[in-house]
Amino acid sequence: MQMNYKIHATTLNDLKQLLTRLSVEQMTISINALSGSSIGQHFRHIVEFYICLFNQLQTKIINYDLRKRNNTLETNPIACIMVIDEILSCFKNLKSSQLEKNHHLELQTCFHLTGEETQIITTSLARELTYCLDHCVHHQYFIKIGLIEQGLGNLIHSDFGIALSTLKHLNS
Repeated sequence: MQMNYKIHATTLNDLKQLLTRLSVEQMTISINALSGSSIGQHFRHIVEFYICLFNQLQTKIINYDLRKRNNTLETNPIACIMVIDEILSCFKNLKSSQLEKNHHLELQTCFHLTGEETQIITTSLARELTYCLDHCVHHQYFIKIGLIEQGLGNLIHSDFGIALSTLKHLNS
């Protein structure tokens, strides 16, 4: 199975490019339209899902709830760029066998605040990478809102934070 990493690289490189243009204050300011969260928190959240997936890949059990939360990523643009570079390296190090249909992973999740009743869902690396990309684009939209609220909308292109399926629909 072939997987096109180009869309992941493009999306993650868009984040890197934006991070080079932001100050710590712009990353960390509380945005009312985002319920008080900062755009830095959304950068952190995006990269942590990718890192979680790649870190847990060898166990074949993926649990995004167990991701390590690194607050430095929401306050330090350079640290966040370095982690994005790590993610991009992880793509280069993937083995084709990990993308085969019979290479099953388990997604472990819980839909209860108490943490009880964990559910196991059979999945694959290709599916989880698709999830991480969709998750990334979803949070890019929140970053876009935060930038616009700060008068910084000019720092991103018009497609930033818009799902590919939406772009295709708008262009049809």
